[in-house]
Order: sequence, then C-alpha cells, then structure tokens
Amino acid sequence: MTAWHSDYIINRKFHAGRITAGISFRSANSLMGRFGGGWNWKLGFQAGGNTIIISLLVLEIRFSYDTKLTYERRTPCTLK
Repeated sequence: MTAWHSDYIINRKFHAGRITAGISFRSANSLMGRFGGGWNWKLGFQAGGNTIIISLLVLEIRFSYDTKLTYERRTPCTLK
C-alpha cells in the first residue's frame, strides 16, 4: 500500500510574477480518495487569504497571490 499523498497523476505549479497557478489530479484509488476523507468527486470553489481553489469534479486548480515579503524570499529559477 502506498502513502495517500503519492498517488498524484498530475501535480504542476506555474509562476508568473507574484501569481502562482497549480493543477493537481489524483488517482481515484488513493487511500483517502482524490480529495481526502474518502471523497472522489468535488465541484465548487474555495477562497481564503491569498488563495482561490477551483474544484472541477476530478481535479483542482489553485491560484495564489504572493505578498511582497514571500515574493522577495522566493529562490530564483535556475536551469541545470
């Protein structure tokens, strides 16, 4: 049995200035379901602080706005 947090099929983040967008899609066979607590289906949105989460039945899209302090502390992206 695998840990519930390791069942992501898609888990990506994108940065544009102070805005961070992310998309996550988890397998329905996860120990705790796609959305935790055994839930596999979810439709709606959540807003709080600097984050908006849009749930579209089987995946979540997350938008966050970094405050000035956290934006300045972020490490720059380096290519290897």
